[in-house]
Amino acid sequence: MAPNVRSTLRLTVVVLLAGILLGLLAPTLFASSEVAPARTHEVKAGDTLWQLAATYAPDEDPRRFVFEVQELNGLDGGPLLPGQKLIVPS
Repeated sequence: MAPNVRSTLRLTVVVLLAGILLGLLAPTLFASSEVAPARTHEVKAGDTLWQLAATYAPDEDPRRFVFEVQELNGLDGGPLLPGQKLIVPS
């Protein structure tokens, strides 16, 4: 075989194998990750994130819930204010 034909054949095989591999991996690579639905909670006097964790996620590690609520709402650890609306994961 001529060198140009061999190079073209190699490139074709590589592209074909890459396409097959991408086709096999596409469902995993491009699958949308499920986002847990969220709801809102209006803060009442005396509410804490730890109490909300016990209410909304009693079977979950409360630290994870508290972290998620802080991230979702841009909280920095300060006190919650009555009337404040928080997004809470469900």
